[in-house]
Amino acid sequence: GKDGCYVTDGKTAERVPAFKVKVVDTTGAGDTFNAGFITAYINGRSLRECAVIGAATAGLKVGGVGWTTYPTREKVNKFLRENGHNGL
Repeated sequence: GKDGCYVTDGKTAERVPAFKVKVVDTTGAGDTFNAGFITAYINGRSLRECAVIGAATAGLKVGGVGWTTYPTREKVNKFLRENGHNGL
């Protein structure tokens, strides 16, 4: 959501803030968050990194309307680098 998310391994929990972006349409934000999170997870990233990548993916999606705004890996990686994070 707009405030971010929590990740936990069952022992510790951590809040990962959302990226500050202009919101146009939230349709598909949860699905794109999940896609980014799962992609990071299957590539061996920590839960925190998965949440950051998921948040970046969703943050890019909410900036527009429709299928054309679903972000590519290249767009997510560029956004992450511009915001001080490593991409996939």
